[in-house]
Amino acid sequence: MAAIVALLWAFSAGGAEPPGEAAEIYTRALAAFKLGHHDEALKELDAAFQASPRPVYVYNMGRVLEAMGRLRDAHQAYLRVGAIPGADAEIKALARSAADALAPFALRVVVRLAEVPPGSVAQIDGVLVANVAVDMDFPAGTRLLCVTTQRGRRLACRRRSLPVGVRTTWPLPDPPDSRAVVAWTGLPGATVLKLDGIRLIVDLGKLTEIELDVGHHDLELATADGSIRTGAIDLVAGPVRSVAEAFPKPKVAPVDAPVVVELATAPGASPWPWVTVGTGVAVTGVGVGLLIWASGQRTDAKDLMQVEASAEFDAAKDKTIGGAVAVGIGSAAIAGGLIWWLVDRPQATATSLWIAPGTDTSVLVGGTF
Repeated sequence: MAAIVALLWAFSAGGAEPPGEAAEIYTRALAAFKLGHHDEALKELDAAFQASPRPVYVYNMGRVLEAMGRLRDAHQAYLRVGAIPGADAEIKALARSAADALAPFALRVVVRLAEVPPGSVAQIDGVLVANVAVDMDFPAGTRLLCVTTQRGRRLACRRRSLPVGVRTTWPLPDPPDSRAVVAWTGLPGATVLKLDGIRLIVDLGKLTEIELDVGHHDLELATADGSIRTGAIDLVAGPVRSVAEAFPKPKVAPVDAPVVVELATAPGASPWPWVTVGTGVAVTGVGVGLLIWASGQRTDAKDLMQVEASAEFDAAKDKTIGGAVAVGIGSAAIAGGLIWWLVDRPQATATSLWIAPGTDTSVLVGGTF
């Protein structure tokens, strides 16, 4: 600002003295400019030019417009200087040099982030801003501006269709109800976060909150194991939302409903038929054993003396008779027990048996019997 003011004073002192009215107006313009009242200074310079059409007034309009960030308008003002009758070579050269310096920015989007707090990290789209004190120009279109402050704990992002030929600075002049805050609660293993397709240059380990435009945002999260999670969140001004809402936990499948199987059972049936069958099996087994024993005795008796052989044959005969009787009684008991069960069995009724998956690899079984 001091350089511009000094230049203004230098040109006011040079050349023919302007008429009293124009000089007075010009003095007010300088005073307004010193105070940073650019709109007022521009208005007074225009009034001075109307009172006395001196090229220096138009040139200084260009300087004020440039300070305001209105680069295209400043470029046009510098070009006007050469067309004013009576403009001397020195003022024309200065105006031409200033116009040439602004020409690359007159039809471009221009951003300067000089007002961000010290230690901040800034990015435009996916590009890190290395020097926030200089103008950066981009083609016309929508841009994402993000600034990380508070030692990396807070990230503010704005997506805007920025004007062409006007220097955009930070913070953007947005109303409070156009912004919403999202709490970064931390997602395990998160390494990269993308906002509407653009990677954010931020340390997710330090981040605690993100300030975004209200509306819909698409998010993408990359984790240390290489997996990608996508999500979305719709924001309104006021309530603080959690970024975890955009990445809900996978839904746990509900436990399958028990499978109910109807079984035919006979509640109240007597156990005695089966006791009888069991006894018959045991007696039959004894009988078979006696028969086998008797057979063995008869074989051995053939090698004995007559008296001894006669005694062995008699013993074998007794065992054979006993075995046969036992087999007969056992078989009868088995047959009788089965017949008893068939006759005594009540009509089957349906009872329930249910089977359902438990935790891990277990299975739950239950019912009424």
